[in-house]
Amino acid sequence: MDEFILNVISTYIGRVPYASDYPFILSYKPTKNKKIKKYADYWHLDWVCSCTATIYLKDILPTGSRMEVVSGTNRIPFYPSNLSDNYIKKNSLNVLPCYGSKGSIQFHCGNVFHRFHPVQNSSRTWLQFFFTSGPNIFFDPKSLAQMLQSKMSLDDLNNRDRKILSG
Repeated sequence: MDEFILNVISTYIGRVPYASDYPFILSYKPTKNKKIKKYADYWHLDWVCSCTATIYLKDILPTGSRMEVVSGTNRIPFYPSNLSDNYIKKNSLNVLPCYGSKGSIQFHCGNVFHRFHPVQNSSRTWLQFFFTSGPNIFFDPKSLAQMLQSKMSLDDLNNRDRKILSG
């Protein structure tokens, strides 16, 4: 477990986080300028107790495929619907692109409106660590078991790390 990532997320949520489906690599390279269902390219919220740390495995350019967030939407009450581009434009909401060089870490909390902004033939590849501020229904113990090294024993973990992996 990466201490820097755990410290940032613990400080932000005010407690030791729980791991969920941790970690995994994703890579998207849109080949067409049309909506594709596997991309979350619409303005949406995740669930409010989720936090992710994303490490870029290649440079993410501000003009390439990237995640975008709507600034300030983490301060509004939970909104049980998606936002439209028209709503964002009509209300002059500020859209921020998420980009950085290979090795940069992007922290994201699920309570902010965001989307994947696909750009044809521009890939976004990252390693994602997914956490929650409390136990959750999305935790998959089989995924945890696959992550552990074959000679690793959960009994050898300290109390904090055991709590994080308990999902």
